[in-house]
This record gives sequence, C-alpha cells and structure tokens, in this order.
Amino acid sequence: MQEGVTQIRGGEAMLETLEGTVCSYCELGRLDLRSYKGNDAAVCTECGVPAAQVW
Repeated sequence: MQEGVTQIRGGEAMLETLEGTVCSYCELGRLDLRSYKGNDAAVCTECGVPAAQVW
C-alpha cells in the first residue's frame, strides 16, 4: 500500500510543477490544475487539452 501512496504524491507534485506553464499544444494558454474526464490533470485554459493527468 505504501508504494501506491508514493506514486499518487509523485503525480500530484508533477501536476503542481506544470501549473502555470505555457501549453505546448496551442501556446496561447497556460496550464491549470483541474479535473479532466474524472482524473486530476494539468489542462490548458485556452484549448482544453490536458498536458498530463493522474489516474
């Protein structure tokens, strides 16, 4: 069980690192932390494309 907890925390840290960066898909928006299809994700505020998601 401890390994799963570590993986979740690592995923959350990755998403936090991406928050506020420029979207690599459209380059117009910034990444914001939100839900994407039920998963925690870093999603572009302009085009809605997820840069990363954790499930």
